[in-house]
Amino acid sequence: MKLYSLPISPFAARCRMMIYAKDLPVEIVDPPGGVKSNDYSAINPLGKVPSLDTGEGVIPESETILEFLEDHFPDKPLRPEKPLHRSRARLLARIIDLYIMEPMVPLFTQLRAQKPDQELIKRQVAKIEHGLWWLDYYFGDKGYAVGNRLSTADCAAVPVLLFVQVFMPGFGLEKPLKMRDKLTAYWESIQSDPHAARVIAEIREGLDRIQ
Repeated sequence: MKLYSLPISPFAARCRMMIYAKDLPVEIVDPPGGVKSNDYSAINPLGKVPSLDTGEGVIPESETILEFLEDHFPDKPLRPEKPLHRSRARLLARIIDLYIMEPMVPLFTQLRAQKPDQELIKRQVAKIEHGLWWLDYYFGDKGYAVGNRLSTADCAAVPVLLFVQVFMPGFGLEKPLKMRDKLTAYWESIQSDPHAARVIAEIREGLDRIQ
């Protein structure tokens, strides 16, 4: 199997984190010619990373890939055992995608804008602050996003919380995890997990290359 990935993509990073944690036989490669190339469009018409070439077909979208990998490689499970915890893991991933990453995307266009749109920035930052509040509310308090072991929820949370702390101070949110006690404690502890630390290092290295 082959995962098409870019180091700075938080969505690709959640798949890489699962691959590392489960020690899966999945090769991690850049999209040929870049995500907008014709070569990659022939592989994944969505033109995004990640996508997983299973050898029998290509699966796009990070959450779909995580589900496939869990089903195909059931050893070292990252899907929580309890139904309630499974539901909570899916909820956290939805909050991360819809209420943190989605409103963050328009901010990236403002990073190099000659005249940043302050109203847009204010509006999007407010949305992200709400998303962080909801995430903190539903987050676990035992060192992991859900339950007492690494799960798919951690794969989703780690890359995005890094993005929040790297980028949000530039938009006026100096301490984005302030007053969010569970997220603050989580971030301090999860960085000692080797798989989380590995994807954090990969993202930081990728960001350093493009800055």
